[in-house]
Amino acid sequence: MNLGAQGKSPLEFWYSRILFVVYGGIGLPLVIGLAYLLWPQTQAHPTSVVRIQKAEMWLEPLPASATFSQAYFAKLGKQLSNFEQADWKVVSFPSVAELGTSEVLGENPSMARAWFKFSVPAPQGADPSNPWMLYGTRAMGGPYSVWVNGQLVFANLDNWRMLWNKPIFIVVPEGARNSDKPVEILFALPHRVNLGYALGSLYVGNQSDLNSSNAVRSLLQVWLPLVSMLMIGVTGLFALGLWARRRQDSANLWLFLMAVSLIACNLQFTHDVAYSEVRSQWFGSLVDSATSWVFMSFFIFVQRYSGITFPKMTVALAIFTSASTVLTLPLWDWQVYALRLQHYILLFIYSSVLFILTWVAVRYRRRENLLFCLAIWILFLTGMHDLSFMTAQLLPDQIFLFPFGALVLFFVAEYLLRYRYQVALSQVEHNNEVLQTTLQDREKEILAQQQLLHEAREQVVLATERARLSRDIHDGIGSALTGTLIRLRGNATSTHQAAEQVQRCLEDIRLVLDSMEPTQNDLPLVFANLRRSFSDAFAAAGVQADWQIGDLESLQLQSANASLNLTRVIQEILTNALKHAHANKVSIQASIEGHAQDQAKLIIEIVDDGQGFDPRQAPSGRGLGNVRQRIAQLNGELQIESRKKNGTRIGIVLPANFLAEPIGSPQ
Repeated sequence: MNLGAQGKSPLEFWYSRILFVVYGGIGLPLVIGLAYLLWPQTQAHPTSVVRIQKAEMWLEPLPASATFSQAYFAKLGKQLSNFEQADWKVVSFPSVAELGTSEVLGENPSMARAWFKFSVPAPQGADPSNPWMLYGTRAMGGPYSVWVNGQLVFANLDNWRMLWNKPIFIVVPEGARNSDKPVEILFALPHRVNLGYALGSLYVGNQSDLNSSNAVRSLLQVWLPLVSMLMIGVTGLFALGLWARRRQDSANLWLFLMAVSLIACNLQFTHDVAYSEVRSQWFGSLVDSATSWVFMSFFIFVQRYSGITFPKMTVALAIFTSASTVLTLPLWDWQVYALRLQHYILLFIYSSVLFILTWVAVRYRRRENLLFCLAIWILFLTGMHDLSFMTAQLLPDQIFLFPFGALVLFFVAEYLLRYRYQVALSQVEHNNEVLQTTLQDREKEILAQQQLLHEAREQVVLATERARLSRDIHDGIGSALTGTLIRLRGNATSTHQAAEQVQRCLEDIRLVLDSMEPTQNDLPLVFANLRRSFSDAFAAAGVQADWQIGDLESLQLQSANASLNLTRVIQEILTNALKHAHANKVSIQASIEGHAQDQAKLIIEIVDDGQGFDPRQAPSGRGLGNVRQRIAQLNGELQIESRKKNGTRIGIVLPANFLAEPIGSPQ
């Protein structure tokens, strides 16, 4: 698999693009907006807004038949209590009754309703487009209800299980605005006694003055956790896709499992499954257990990423996570609900593992491990904050931080995974560059070797030609001149005969010199040079030469070496015809058979009417031996037909690969 910059798979390509959109287009603007919203600002408080500092509070015991159900709260929320026996006490806002360490629930746990009574001066001048509102940060317990001057204004039970994480924003009736009397507001908050309740700060004012506070609170408590889950889910799905493509990289699988666990944890801030107590208990149990799975999946992810393993600790953590998940299921119908004990045991075990991971990170001093520890410590501290917030119900004006800690953790894990991929990609690119350089060096070496081989071949050709010329001069011209010289010294020949012999030697020298001229690849030019070089020799010998060259225009030979071999073959045959055949007529024909380039053949036929010879008894030395050797180099076929006193026919057939593409032919 090529991991170069241009070798990304479609999945990896879209993974990078979608992550850029998610983190750059959604995450970054949200982080900037969140920083702006949380940045301390000094501004004048709107004049219409009144903060409720104190109120009278009465804790009304509910009957034993009370149930924590939608049907009961629908009936309870529409009824005012009998306040004649109420024992009102002054409390300050926020008002909190902490969760107990444990509670004996039974089938019908004891319940109560906290009443808060306060009055505010009625504003003057009703404006229907800008109603008067009651705004509060949070109410934790059960579904609350609100009365204004004895009139029920809010008892909505839609999604009542999630009211604890949504800001209070209730319209005050217009009739209460222009009254001369103060407006009396009653706020009722039912709850389980041992689970306690929490009511955050309350404000009364015009809607225009409270809209921004309500919008910011909704953003921090509802919408940002949703966006966090969206971002975690998108990156988790693509991590699963990458793992499916590369199974050996299990870090992506654990990143996906961590995403699933984080989403399950964050669901408690935005959703509840149904208006069913049983289903709600199961949902809450699974959400609480998901926290354990987040930590375990991250712990294994760190090991897969860094290559540092803790097998015993991993097994122990897996056993503890599985056991705590099973033992806290509502299936067992435990009578003792130990929420604090369960969560703080988890915090103790996780903090111990965190200290070990931090010690390893500091010891190895690796940036990746330090970032891992920083991210998990952020998640751990935000979890402690939210646990204290949820169980002790202290400081209800604050927001839950765990969704943002989860986003930081997942972002760090995903970032480091991509960082490792980029490091691997850079290494592969570097290796590719080194390999490319090595290949270029090898190509240069091969080219140099080819050049040396070509020069060696040229030397072989030159040596062969020197040997041929030496044989021609020694055996032919040298022998003739030596014989003539001996006869002249012995007066065995006339001056006229000696002159004819010298003339024949001069013709042989001219042929030898012509054979030394550089050859061309153009086939018609090869035959033109041969015709020119042999014209005088044929004329001097009284031989009639008939050249019949077909349509060979613009045909190219494959190489200069092929042209040389063909030239030498024809020279050898024509020279033998002049010297040994004693012919009166020589016919040279050349033509191309076949039209397709891969089927074309060059046919050369040389016929003389000389004395002929027996090919089977012909010596394989100078003449025919050279011809056969050169024809073999051309992958051609040599045909010899000759009989004594009946002339000679020599045919040469050269295949298609002997020819190159014609000049100017279409590609």
